[in-house]
Amino acid sequence: LEAAIQANALYATLLPAYLTLGQAYQANGRVDEAMGALQTYTLYMPDDVEAMVVLGAAYNAREQYNSAVDILSRAIALDDNHVEANYQRGSAYLALGLSDQALHDFKVAVGYDPKHFGAAVGLAQAYDLDGYSGTAYLKMEAALGLADTDEEKALCLYYEALYLEKISKYDRPQEPVH
Repeated sequence: LEAAIQANALYATLLPAYLTLGQAYQANGRVDEAMGALQTYTLYMPDDVEAMVVLGAAYNAREQYNSAVDILSRAIALDDNHVEANYQRGSAYLALGLSDQALHDFKVAVGYDPKHFGAAVGLAQAYDLDGYSGTAYLKMEAALGLADTDEEKALCLYYEALYLEKISKYDRPQEPVH
């Protein structure tokens, strides 16, 4: 990060320095600063899909989902098979409550990278948002098989429990009203 800051200070007109700086800020959790550098870079390099994806992820991290959808849609227009672009846009759509769009993007991401844990989890969440808790449970079970860390496993088990609770509510007979 320090090297990227120094390079940018020395060569303020060198566009790749803005990309490197944005990526370094993002990797160090400094999302606001990453967004500034990446916005500058993508303004002058509007066809750089990777930069747009990093900027879209930064927008998602700042809960600026409409901005994320806009920049990620531009990236997907240039490369519709880009796994991370579809995953990030699906995440933005999910946060906006747009299940159909989220389902589409997560299906594309999982289709091109069946081992993408985040996309597998997002797909399950989108099915649940769309009212298909049984399918969501099955998709989350598949995501559990991709989990590497205890945190990822716990996340999957948590959502599976929620989905099972929703499913069991439909199976219970109505209690008589007294």
